[in-house]
Amino acid sequence: MEYNASIDAVYDAVERIEQQRKRLARNLMALSISALLGLVVNTFVFMIFSHQKGSLNNMTIALIMLIFLVCMVLSGLAIRKFILLKKFEQRLNHFGELEETICDEVLKHHLD
Repeated sequence: MEYNASIDAVYDAVERIEQQRKRLARNLMALSISALLGLVVNTFVFMIFSHQKGSLNNMTIALIMLIFLVCMVLSGLAIRKFILLKKFEQRLNHFGELEETICDEVLKHHLD
């Protein structure tokens, strides 16, 4: 019984990590899309205000810088989530190897 409980615990851990990986992938996509949309809006606002008659005033420059800052923060978060996603994939690979080892040992034990 104790042997089955440890196998179940390993499978539960793998399941939780796979769920976290899926959630990280969704978050990564959302942050990446948000960062790209921010970059597009920033470029659009910059083009509109730079082609106006007259020079850029302080309020316009502040708005452009705020949008740029938000875009950079979202891009940084997307990169951070991407790195975490790669770490989770490595952990899943280790669990996959462990699962193969356990399966081989169980089959070997039952065949003996």
